Amino acid sequence: MVRVGIINYGVSNLGSLINAFRRVGSEPVIVNEPGEIMNVNAIVLPGVGSFDAAMSRLDKFKDALTGVRGSTPILGICLGLQVMFEGSDEAH
Repeated sequence: MVRVGIINYGVSNLGSLINAFRRVGSEPVIVNEPGEIMNVNAIVLPGVGSFDAAMSRLDKFKDALTGVRGSTPILGICLGLQVMFEGSDEAH
């Protein structure tokens, strides 16, 4: 079974995501610390709000996410997709 980890970096509606995964018969793992990324087979990177605020909160996960890039599928939802880019003109 695929263990899907939802990155919890404080800028998303975890409750809605958990309910959505449960509705399709899956029990996601909430990833609160970078080391927990190694315990999942796929990653969901959600997000709501501003790019800059999300990037500063996501900073602690940066090395862990970079380490699994290319070997672990990552689904960015909304702002979670945007933070996978190098930057944003949003605040300018």
